Amino acid sequence: VERSEIPKHFGKRSIFQEIQMDCDWTATTRDRYFAFLKSLKKRLPDGVILSATIRLHQIKFSEKTGIPPVERGMLMAYNMENLDDVKTDNSILNVETLKTYSTRLSKYPLPLDVALPIFSWGVVFRDGQAVQLINNLFENELEATPQYFFKKKEDRFEILKNTYLHGSYFYRDDEIRLEQVPLSNLQLAADFLSQNIGNQSFTIVFFSLDSAAMQRFLPKDLENVVNQFR
Repeated sequence: VERSEIPKHFGKRSIFQEIQMDCDWTATTRDRYFAFLKSLKKRLPDGVILSATIRLHQIKFSEKTGIPPVERGMLMAYNMENLDDVKTDNSILNVETLKTYSTRLSKYPLPLDVALPIFSWGVVFRDGQAVQLINNLFENELEATPQYFFKKKEDRFEILKNTYLHGSYFYRDDEIRLEQVPLSNLQLAADFLSQNIGNQSFTIVFFSLDSAAMQRFLPKDLENVVNQFR
């Protein structure tokens, strides 16, 4: 980002309390990104917090990826397994994988807020290779047309005939891996994170809080998850 692209100021008063930047930076891009964050912070009104999203790999390899020059981080506690691997059971959330970050989380030098996953998708494989994601795809939709979709095992369907699905065309013998986050796993993840992140106060985000997610999760269930951080 060029310096000229950053506004000189946002005004003396602000209607917002925080600006959060979302960037999946790496060891090779961190210097430019961190320079951008420092320039942005200088242009923010007094009292406005600058935060950044933090991926789990940036926690694990913080010596290489660095710590962003912000006041808080938003831990994206999802997408933690290899989505492209046909053998993966669920790439969105694996609590056992999350637990391997316990030491790193407790020692991370930024206060961390948490984004938890409540989205669902289908990963389409062709000849063992992931070819497409279908957002908000659910089992009952596939089971409604058994002439096109055969349930091979839990969360795995085989396409029996060439067909359209959510606006895209798929072929016979393509395989669909359905991925979603059960409430029980969400609760386990929240319990682990609340005990292993060092700060005492949290902002909790659910991604993504849309109509499809609200059909699967009751407001009181999500409220109980939030209460686990108190």
